[in-house]
Amino acid sequence: MFASTMVSTAGDYEPNPATLAGVKAETSEELPTNASVQIIKAYKEVKCYSAHKKASLNSNKERAKRITAPLIKAERKRVAKLKRLNEQKEKLRRLRLQQQRALEERKRQESFKKANGGLKGKWKSLGTFYITNYCPCSKCCGKWANGVTSTGTTAVSGRTIAVDPRIIPYGSEVCINGNVYIAEDCGGAIKNKHIDIYKDSHDEALSSFTGYTEVWIKVKGEK
Repeated sequence: MFASTMVSTAGDYEPNPATLAGVKAETSEELPTNASVQIIKAYKEVKCYSAHKKASLNSNKERAKRITAPLIKAERKRVAKLKRLNEQKEKLRRLRLQQQRALEERKRQESFKKANGGLKGKWKSLGTFYITNYCPCSKCCGKWANGVTSTGTTAVSGRTIAVDPRIIPYGSEVCINGNVYIAEDCGGAIKNKHIDIYKDSHDEALSSFTGYTEVWIKVKGEK
């Protein structure tokens, strides 16, 4: 009897609709709404702070740009001026060096002409050459022992020399130890800075000067 009464009582119980509505509103609307408001408020604050910080950074950049722009411009002008001064100094140095070399060359020319009987014209030093001697015999010239040079002229003692035409062109006037010769011949062993002076006999070729000495060549067009 008691059990049935309890069941019946429970089955007959109906909750108050107003109470249900309040619970529903509290659980489904009020709590989530408050949390959303707090989140949105925090987001707005962060966004506002970021915007303020970004604006502050941009302002600082603009301020720094205004301050440094004149300094950068002045530094560029200073560097450009310094570059121009260095270029002028380099030009002046090169000019002085050219003048010094020209003066030294004139002195060498005067000394050379004085030492070689007052030679006329302008002469240029080719540096130090190795000097040997040869004659028209078969020992010196082999199968070309006929007294005719590679340029077709007849070899003459005191005039003809054999040269490397890549160094001294044919027909050039060459001064060796105060004597002037003409480059008319060549030879298989005459390469680079090596000159062979023609002599009439083998004995004369063997007894003549052999060694290193300074060689001068006359500049073409100069009398």
